[in-house]
Amino acid sequence: MNQLNPTLEFHWGSSLGISVILFLFSGVLHLLIGVVTPFAVDSEFSRKILMISNRPDTAFFGTAPSQLIQKIPELAKLRAVLSPVVGGWLITIGIFTLAVTWFGLRNFQLWSLITLGICGAVLTLFWIITMRVYFRAGIEIQFSDLPPIFWIPAVSLIPALILGWIGLK
Repeated sequence: MNQLNPTLEFHWGSSLGISVILFLFSGVLHLLIGVVTPFAVDSEFSRKILMISNRPDTAFFGTAPSQLIQKIPELAKLRAVLSPVVGGWLITIGIFTLAVTWFGLRNFQLWSLITLGICGAVLTLFWIITMRVYFRAGIEIQFSDLPPIFWIPAVSLIPALILGWIGLK
């Protein structure tokens, strides 16, 4: 039962429920990747990536990320410093998404859907701006090149917004 409006009852199988699930999934994804990011900076997998993934990063920088990190110790230091910062941002995005979804959208609050939509659009826009640098350099980015943190929130945003809107009507 909705505490703010006792006449409304939340159901997971409803369009609003599915919207909540999609936003919660996005929040959990950001949270988990954020927690792992600072600890994975020196992993074999992480050393193959500077920004997007091994193939486009190698094409953009002209050398494989793992080789650049070996050749340029300052780059390795920069990654070690930035990794906790990026992890913290991702954790913050995850907590924010989870809180707004759980306490707002699940309780039929239109402001929460608008907030999640705006924030999701801003995140998507900045991923596009990031990839545009690669496109300008003539580097093709394939879907398989994109890490889940790029595409899952972006792909789920429109369905989550539409279902949320239907569920709030």
